[in-house]
Amino acid sequence: PCEAVAARHSVIIERDVQKQFPSDTLLFEKGVEAYLGVLLTERMGRPIGHIGIMSRKPLTLPSRMEAILKLFALAVAAKMERDRRKRQFHDFFEFAPDAIVTIGRAGRIEQVNQQTERLFGWGRSELIGQPVELLLPPELRKPHEAMRDRFFQNPSPRAMGDGSSLHAIRKDGTVFPVEISLSAMEGDDGLIATAAIRDITKRKQVEQAAQRAFATLDVATDGAFIFDADSLRFSYVNQGAIRQLGYSRDELLHMTPLDIKP
Repeated sequence: PCEAVAARHSVIIERDVQKQFPSDTLLFEKGVEAYLGVLLTERMGRPIGHIGIMSRKPLTLPSRMEAILKLFALAVAAKMERDRRKRQFHDFFEFAPDAIVTIGRAGRIEQVNQQTERLFGWGRSELIGQPVELLLPPELRKPHEAMRDRFFQNPSPRAMGDGSSLHAIRKDGTVFPVEISLSAMEGDDGLIATAAIRDITKRKQVEQAAQRAFATLDVATDGAFIFDADSLRFSYVNQGAIRQLGYSRDELLHMTPLDIKP
């Protein structure tokens, strides 16, 4: 009967179902006399299963039973779809590469993902219910409370910090640089703020190393040039190059080696 439901969307067999499906041993084992089945479909019409009724007696009022079963099938399919979306959201949240923390209006942590535990060194049960300022260095905690209140008054997606350097603190007291993106969503108990937190320690280390290298080049007497391999446009020139060629830094950064007059 299940295959028939898949092919026809609904099947009503008022009696003698065993005769129509003699190879189905379950019908014989359970003494099934009648069967009613309805296909379950998602919102876009894709089949996701079926729901059926097996009876040891012939069906009475089969059309009414079919109508009731179809309504029930719609409710079951809708719940399955909700559950699927919840699982998708859970997986997105739980296995995201960034630490994700949700905060209620009172400023207390409501949920964290695995990466939050790894990044900060706190266990999930230790963080939930704590003020989110626990994740900030002590000197930043009081100012953050006012910023948090302002966000809930105007909860639009944004990068936290307006371009200034941001830092967080681990359970062991280690302070490290971060990027934080904020967004908001409606939860069961009102508005929830969501913070996606990324450790940018390695990026900062690369930037600092580049700054040290450029500082060394800037004091060199010889000209030093760095240009883009695709456009050939200079991306860096040192003071030696400026002195040698007689152009300003801004002028050189809009030029290529082909523009240099001998």
